[in-house]
Amino acid sequence: LAVTHANDGLLQVHGEDRQMLDDGIAAQLAAGRTQPRYHADSRPPIVEAVGTQTAIEVARARGTPVYFVHVTSQAAVDVIAAAREAGEPVMAETCPQYLVLDDSCYEAPDEECARFVISPPLRPKPDQDALWAALVDGRLDLIATDSVPDHLADEKVYRGQSFDTISNGSPGIETLLPVVWGRGVSTGRLTPSQAVDLLATTPARMFGLSRKGAVEVGKDADLVLLAAVERWTIRAADQHHSSDFTLFEGMEVQGRIKRTIVRGEDVVRDGQFVGQRGYGRFQPRSIR
Repeated sequence: LAVTHANDGLLQVHGEDRQMLDDGIAAQLAAGRTQPRYHADSRPPIVEAVGTQTAIEVARARGTPVYFVHVTSQAAVDVIAAAREAGEPVMAETCPQYLVLDDSCYEAPDEECARFVISPPLRPKPDQDALWAALVDGRLDLIATDSVPDHLADEKVYRGQSFDTISNGSPGIETLLPVVWGRGVSTGRLTPSQAVDLLATTPARMFGLSRKGAVEVGKDADLVLLAAVERWTIRAADQHHSSDFTLFEGMEVQGRIKRTIVRGEDVVRDGQFVGQRGYGRFQPRSIR
């Protein structure tokens, strides 16, 4: 924290209290509840709320801004909102999986359930509504992926081991826009302009990418052409990431990416990569 403060950095925090988390895991294991479904029970929303509050207080003591990654619950949003109302430099994101999936996923068979071992875990449906509302009114700043390219035959394989030994994470980069548009914009939860702000404008501004985030002269803008009303089904087999699964398998969404254009050249067309490796350019960030 001292180094971050001295270099005018932005502290990014996973908002779960370590002691409460360790105690929750130990209690589940001691009771013989070792299957993947008990992952969520080991870290309820109060664990996230307490960890978020503690991080805010520590950052306040140092006079350092703080950014919370993958916020999942109403309880954590309330803590963040209270700090912001008090003038604290607190920022936060959520992720698509927390907006469209809920804790009913932990009722799946153990082998399938293992893929939903992510932290923080999926929450009940009322928390979904709270997250959408917080994105609309500004209590949450943006939507990110928290992408981890795990594999079902390796990090996510379940052979009877306890849930705390299963890798935490899931892929999500390629499904970010389709899920946000398909379950946010197309359903009326977000306007197109709000989606652009949450996915592009705000992230670029917040993380110092001054040449990104807007379609303007002098900017380095990648352009995405979206068929806004086309319906399609998300399948892992159609994805281009190195992982072999998606949490959104079989989900029907509205809005399909048709082209992605970088510096006037197509790099994706009709779901296929048509660009060249090495065509990308490094984009430096300014410090805060």
